[in-house]
Amino acid sequence: MTTAEQVANLIVEAGESHGVRLDVAAATAERFRRAAEKGHGQSDLVASYHASFDNGPDRADG
Repeated sequence: MTTAEQVANLIVEAGESHGVRLDVAAATAERFRRAAEKGHGQSDLVASYHASFDNGPDRADG
């Protein structure tokens, strides 16, 4: 798990502990997980771009 994913998960957990659903933060954590799975985990925010594609880490038509 990357630092960005960990932080996003901590934000989600903090919200949940106070009865607040943070859907965007949860989606962000999932996006970072997918990016790390594709080998872009150390790119943090840039990794989110790479998680946008199902067919490859760098190209939508990949």
